[in-house]
Amino acid sequence: MTPDAETVNNATNQTCAPPADTTTPVGPDTSGDIVEQVHGVLTEAAHHDPIAAWLVPDPMARYGIVARCHAFTVRYLIHYGDLRAVVDPDGVVVGVLAGAHPTTCDKDLAATEYTPGLLTAAVPYHHRYATLRRATSAALPRRAHYHLWYIAAHPDRRGDGIGGDMLTELHRRLDALGQPAYIEVATTALRTTLTKRGYQHETTIHLPDSGPTLYGMWRDPLPFETAIDRGDPLRY
Repeated sequence: MTPDAETVNNATNQTCAPPADTTTPVGPDTSGDIVEQVHGVLTEAAHHDPIAAWLVPDPMARYGIVARCHAFTVRYLIHYGDLRAVVDPDGVVVGVLAGAHPTTCDKDLAATEYTPGLLTAAVPYHHRYATLRRATSAALPRRAHYHLWYIAAHPDRRGDGIGGDMLTELHRRLDALGQPAYIEVATTALRTTLTKRGYQHETTIHLPDSGPTLYGMWRDPLPFETAIDRGDPLRY
């Protein structure tokens, strides 16, 4: 799943200390209500994604199958991935970011646990999900990296800069660890937006049957002395 890019604002450099994290880790001890909201935000965002339209061509069946697949994915990420949410003062999840650090989460466990479970949830369109998994897995950079799976804002809060704030926070954490980031996107607008955030085109993935073209985008970590929040919000 890939987010939509709406507006990119100009950055203003800051020399102050990095702000506190705005995201909350979502794990086994997270309340069921928050987990359910995380699932809802991801499902709603994915439902309108061009990849989802290719995965499930039947618009009447699309939402239900996407919801099933994301329910499984959220459970998987809670235990094996990096799942984070932005929760407002009223307890509403307004943003979700998810990914995998360069560990077995993205390789061995994905092959033995994630992919089979996902394909079961995707029936009767499991063949297309399998095609997507094979294509993206084959294109994954072999260098160690953080694989950004999802970044999504609540539909009522899109355009408020939540996605950009989550991305800035993620980059700050990765820069401190010296870790690159990688993400596949399906729109030229988002590709352009990420380029402005320091990402470079790594690979192109062509899906069959008139499927969307995916662009693999790579970001090297900033040197420690420049790894600060520069106030360049990404608006979507």
